[in-house]
Amino acid sequence: MVLDYTGPNAVPLLQAIEQQGLIDSVVWASSTPPNDPSVAEALGPAWNEKFLINAEFNVLDSGLPDQNHMNEVREQYAPDVNSSSFAQMGYLAGRIATDALLGIEGDITKESVNEAFRSVTNFTSDIFCQPWYFDSGTGSNVSNNVDITVSPVDGVMVQVEDCFPIAELPGNPLAEIRAAEEELGLNVG
Repeated sequence: MVLDYTGPNAVPLLQAIEQQGLIDSVVWASSTPPNDPSVAEALGPAWNEKFLINAEFNVLDSGLPDQNHMNEVREQYAPDVNSSSFAQMGYLAGRIATDALLGIEGDITKESVNEAFRSVTNFTSDIFCQPWYFDSGTGSNVSNNVDITVSPVDGVMVQVEDCFPIAELPGNPLAEIRAAEEELGLNVG
């Protein structure tokens, strides 16, 4: 059963599932948003490794440098905002944009900014599970096309599955994108 809720909205539902004795009735999974320490804190040990979250990003209390920096910035400037995958996305967008813009030589113009963003390749962060880039050159952009799985365990989120490629399916451009990535040397760690 795939739940597609933010962390604060998923918690009451998961607690009701536990109260009804339904945890072991199906495999419970989710998209990225419940990769949130408050979700793990709110759930009891009955949920240990039983709520699988396709996280896209590392756990928010990994202790790794970029994640720690993001947590420090959020705590200093937005302490009332929950730490979440959305915060990770915003932090990464800011880091990538800042690095790209600081690399511009000469005048800052619409053209130089667009070229700086298009030129982002193999951007690494301990928040991503593989390097990130802006454009594969295929006309389709799915540069974050890998995932990790996290799950609550004893009140914290833990990674329970290593970085893996999102499935290539009919109708998605991942086969073409991955061929372009290999040819262009993208996503190499």
